[in-house]
Amino acid sequence: MNAGQKQFLAFMMERAEEEKATEVQGILHETFAAQKGAPLSRKEFEVLKDRLTKLMKPQNVPEVNRAMDHYGRDLD
Repeated sequence: MNAGQKQFLAFMMERAEEEKATEVQGILHETFAAQKGAPLSRKEFEVLKDRLTKLMKPQNVPEVNRAMDHYGRDLD
């Protein structure tokens, strides 16, 4: 996991529902491992964003969406 991924993981973990934190961590570790072979496609990113958003504390969803949109802005 690179420094940017560690930072993103920490950001997401702080905003996740407590009972969903393990699921968030698993999703992100799986995603980061998959990115070693190739970057995410726009479709894969949208699926990831949807999965993660559902696991966040409601008050954090707008902030998480902004962060995800920032990371996804350069995808195909």
